[in-house]
Amino acid sequence: MSAPSLLQQAIQLHKSRQLGKAIAAYRAYLESQADPTADHYLGLALVQSGEVEAGLDHLRKAAMSEPSNALFLTNLAKALLQSSLHEEAKTIFRQVVDRTPSDAESWNNLAGLERQSGNLPESIKAYQKALSLQDHPAIELNLGLVAKDAGDRDLARKSFLNVISRTPKPVRALIQLASMETEDS
Repeated sequence: MSAPSLLQQAIQLHKSRQLGKAIAAYRAYLESQADPTADHYLGLALVQSGEVEAGLDHLRKAAMSEPSNALFLTNLAKALLQSSLHEEAKTIFRQVVDRTPSDAESWNNLAGLERQSGNLPESIKAYQKALSLQDHPAIELNLGLVAKDAGDRDLARKSFLNVISRTPKPVRALIQLASMETEDS
């Protein structure tokens, strides 16, 4: 079988969730030639199959081969996040938002990591950027939560009220707002 058709077969196996066969096909393809895209897909398949360390190795290799490829960087950062490698994931998400500043999901992920590491002002800025790119109640709720943690009660209240006005079941925002109102009394 030719190398391009072997790669196509690997991708099809991967899409059909036949991870073991897909991994074997990606590896066979990579034996014949270096290919960052194949390393990327192999890394994803390995992570999905539970071979996280091996998967991260291939995702890192692909990202290092093509450092301007936002998809490679984003998937590496997500895999790092799933593996609780938060600082490395935060570094990669920063690279993603530098390269693709209109990627709301990456801004949202970066904001969550900043919040987790206690950097609340940077978290607020990143959530605000994500919200400016994608007006979504979940991002707005996250902004409200981090603003509340940072002591910015006005921003938190505004965010929770926005979520309440736009969401059919805004339970979490209602609880947070009620909690703030009780604290203020």
